[in-house]
Amino acid sequence: MSASAHQIVIAPAAKDDLKLMYQYGLRQWGQERSDRYISEIKRLIWLLVEQPFMGTERPELLSNIRSLPIKSHILFYRIISTKVEIVRILHGRQDPHIHL
Repeated sequence: MSASAHQIVIAPAAKDDLKLMYQYGLRQWGQERSDRYISEIKRLIWLLVEQPFMGTERPELLSNIRSLPIKSHILFYRIISTKVEIVRILHGRQDPHIHL
């Protein structure tokens, strides 16, 4: 890990989002597809360690919040010093104004 790498912090609400997403995927598409989907999201989260500014700034939602689309979902996060805090992972149809 390079000196410029950020630390990932996943907020409790984002952990709940991942759990609900996985459970929904299990019911809808089975374990293999649900595992793959969650793996893709985790891969993107780990990309933020090295490239924390890759998301789009979203000042209309909250100050210091960024978003990054991933498949049917949108990852919302903020950069605080050397940490990247994953705030929420919402489905594209969910209104971020309500959930952030």
